[in-house]
Amino acid sequence: MSLEAHIHELETALEGAADARATAEEQQERLKQTFSALVVHYRGEGKGVAEAEHFARSSEEYRAASDKWIVANYEYRRTDAKAEGKRQRFEAWRTINATERAKMNLR
Repeated sequence: MSLEAHIHELETALEGAADARATAEEQQERLKQTFSALVVHYRGEGKGVAEAEHFARSSEEYRAASDKWIVANYEYRRTDAKAEGKRQRFEAWRTINATERAKMNLR
């Protein structure tokens, strides 16, 4: 594989990981917002803070937001690991080529 192909593959993987991270962070923020809104709602019904938090976490709305974050976080971790693997392979390829060039200069 050519240098240009290696770089393109790595760039594509890094962009995918960045997109997945942004999605996971967005879902995490939405989860926090959902939780806060639900706690405020249950506090408005006269529940104490701890009770309102328990009600919020056990609500369908919070579970749905949590499930979205879990999926997005998993995708981010998976694509990030893939990108890291490509980065490591590229570095190994680069090192091997540098070593070969150095050997040629010694001859």
